[in-house]
Amino acid sequence: MDRIFGKGVVGIIVGLVLLVALPALASAAPDVTITGITVSPSTTDVNEVSTVTATVQNIGDVTSTGTWVEFLITRGTSIIDRQNITGLALDPMEVQPVSIQWTPFATGTHTILVTAGVPADPNTANDATSTNVNVGAGGIVQIKNYFVTPTLVVDSNGCPTLSPLEISGFVQEDNVGTSDGVLIYVDNDLVDFVRASSAQDGLFESSVNDVCFEEPGTYNVTANVDRGSGTIATATDTVNVLFLDEDGSGTTPTQQNLVDVEALPRILRVGAGEFSEFLLSIENLGRTTDTYEIKVNAQSEIDPWIDLETNLVTVSPGQTKFVSLFVDVPRNTSDDSHPINVIVQGKSTDIDRLYLVVENAQSTSSTAGGVKPDYAVDVEIAPQGLSLEAEDSGQYVVTVENVGLKTDTYELNVLTSAKIASWFRLEKSKITLATGEKQQIKLFVDAPEDAPSKSYPVTIEADGVAIDLDRASLTTVRKVSGFDVEVGKASVSPQKVPSEPSRGVAVKGMVSFFDLTGESAGESVFVRLYVNGQQVESQSVFIPSGDSKQVSFTLDTENDPVSSEPGVYDVYLVGSVGQEVDRGASATLTLVQPGAAVITGITPVDLNTSANKDVSLTLTIKNTDLQDNTYVITADSIGGLAGRVDVSPGLMSVAKSETRTQELKLSIGNAPDDSYPVTIRIGTIGTTAEKTVTVNVKGGQIAEPVIPTGGNQTGGGGVPTGFISLTVGGIFAAIVGAMLLAFLYAQYYKTRKLEEIAKEPVEGAEEAMEEVLGKEEVAKPVKIEKAKPKKEKPFVWEGAEPHATISKYEKVKGEWPAEEAEKVLLNLENIKDQFKKTAEEAGKVKEKLSSLASETATSVKKKIAKVADAGLLEPLKGAERAK
Repeated sequence: MDRIFGKGVVGIIVGLVLLVALPALASAAPDVTITGITVSPSTTDVNEVSTVTATVQNIGDVTSTGTWVEFLITRGTSIIDRQNITGLALDPMEVQPVSIQWTPFATGTHTILVTAGVPADPNTANDATSTNVNVGAGGIVQIKNYFVTPTLVVDSNGCPTLSPLEISGFVQEDNVGTSDGVLIYVDNDLVDFVRASSAQDGLFESSVNDVCFEEPGTYNVTANVDRGSGTIATATDTVNVLFLDEDGSGTTPTQQNLVDVEALPRILRVGAGEFSEFLLSIENLGRTTDTYEIKVNAQSEIDPWIDLETNLVTVSPGQTKFVSLFVDVPRNTSDDSHPINVIVQGKSTDIDRLYLVVENAQSTSSTAGGVKPDYAVDVEIAPQGLSLEAEDSGQYVVTVENVGLKTDTYELNVLTSAKIASWFRLEKSKITLATGEKQQIKLFVDAPEDAPSKSYPVTIEADGVAIDLDRASLTTVRKVSGFDVEVGKASVSPQKVPSEPSRGVAVKGMVSFFDLTGESAGESVFVRLYVNGQQVESQSVFIPSGDSKQVSFTLDTENDPVSSEPGVYDVYLVGSVGQEVDRGASATLTLVQPGAAVITGITPVDLNTSANKDVSLTLTIKNTDLQDNTYVITADSIGGLAGRVDVSPGLMSVAKSETRTQELKLSIGNAPDDSYPVTIRIGTIGTTAEKTVTVNVKGGQIAEPVIPTGGNQTGGGGVPTGFISLTVGGIFAAIVGAMLLAFLYAQYYKTRKLEEIAKEPVEGAEEAMEEVLGKEEVAKPVKIEKAKPKKEKPFVWEGAEPHATISKYEKVKGEWPAEEAEKVLLNLENIKDQFKKTAEEAGKVKEKLSSLASETATSVKKKIAKVADAGLLEPLKGAERAK
């Protein structure tokens, strides 16, 4: 027994030395807080720009670097706006104002929550401050002097090609012209969007010539002024529609719109690995200029082989324009015939069918035994499509690989229209590659200021003994004035997704284009998708003047800036033509942490009780996950209550997106009189939430036992071992001491990886445990069955978890109930948790360990009393005296 407790004493002393040394590691830290929020002007109305200013102060001891500030504006449960400012630096006690611009689009009470933080903020309780702002509706908005063409004569097909449908009026707020947008409807169909001119007393005008009527009659024409809160002004009038062949003329006019498309040749014969083209002729047989969209439908197998020179062409009456359809057949294809449909669609439509015939193809096994040729090269260009605005720059990446058996030197050439050849510049124009070698070369593109809105084919050629080509497209957007682009609010579907696994989210929005000069039939609008202010994707969409189109993107939540991180993301679209740019309203995408929950309430937050009693409180949890979850509930404290507080029940199930309230019981241990912070935690794997209440303990503490001296005693006032070691409490104290010692060294071993230092104490703890358990079998006041450790793990304590430890020693019978043993052993959980806390908190661990030892001594007293009640105490004392 002396040998056992000699090791235990040494181990405990070493552990306490570590605990005393840990506080020295604590260091000063920054602590940022929000000291105030102001909104200017103080009275805020819909569609008026407001400035929100937050005052940030560093009340810590050192400079805060990497400080961030987040402004979150909500209305009810809806997130209206979210803006972030990063990279701030504040000296100790320095104050900085931080501002954002916000334009409310709906009336009602809005909450502005401002949060500041640093990467290592020791105090997050003072990081956030909020204020409420009431947004008013402003003045009275009206549409005045509303005019609609009273009678509209259309062609026999119902389209107003003879004269347009004219709509006009004035949008005024409190008799002052505004610049609101106006939506024009014919019956229930949206046909136009225009913007009023505040400089012209709110005048708006619309000329609609691309709406077709099914039959003659009277139609309602409505103008709506919409703001974020909905339609705030409306006006309606009627138009009487007459068809030419129904107004008494008895004649049908010549067909206004007719188009013809033909391909030359109709059948194109090419060999494997060859590059060729069809020539498409598009003839306008009608009487009005039309813009046609060209579409190509082919088998999915050959779709990557074909590419249009452009997919849009404007043709005047009687004019014919030619467009190339390029074909790049890969080497490894087989002989076959492939049909291709070409569709030309404007106000009228035509279709032609072509055939691509691949001949003289050679299989990959045509050479002896499938051996590689001496000279072969493969070239690829990425991306396949690049969009640039005039005066913008971009780049392709060209990958050249020598797939032959011999070294070859390649000249790199850019094959494109002579008009744009000067826009391109290769990083290298000549490279030499050994067999199997691969190299990437950048191809830079600079679109000039006068670049038109057009798509161009771009071919890259690697020309050596072997030759290969790859094709891409370049789309430029003209930079001109006199255009108006309107981008609608983005829609996100679904709006809430789990952060894991990643998935694609559909983002859509309406984009409108208007040529204010009347010179352009339409333009390519450059549309970008932004997430939290960062551009994610882009595309060019041709929109006829006065028309709107829905633009769609797929946002991958795995990619930057979302990167599968839980949170709320601001998603919006930006459209531009030349210098005209418009940003649409934002939508929010929420990534939910699996198992995430929020403690929405805990009452009361101030509890009065006495030691060794239970006290009740009510906990409310909201499951913010997209699935049902069961949460583990724990409680811990500091000082005299450390390790002496427990909570039940320990589990709580909450359905997805629901809120549940549960009554909890806090069991307060043998703590001295004081006020203690008690942290209530809920959690699942990977996520936790917590709230702190105050427990005021007064009275009820059981006096610490007076342990008689004698027998073998520890030096320096330690716990006597001769008497206690043979009692129930002594056995338990030895077990706890061995477990504490092992945990101290196991944690030190895991964090510092000093195997040789950790090995001997852990083995010693194992031996102490085994020998104590052996003695217990002789004394037999209680029986503790020790689970056999697995052979493949030499140290029971290495990497052990407290619950695993409990399962090894929870089989307790006789006078010592298993529930009491488990409760005391659970104190190890608190010790382990404290080792995981920051160095600043480490100094408190020593105090907690002392409290735990005190509680253990109390437990010893109770066990001695139970042994005495059983009539076993006097025989044990007699045996001790005889010894």
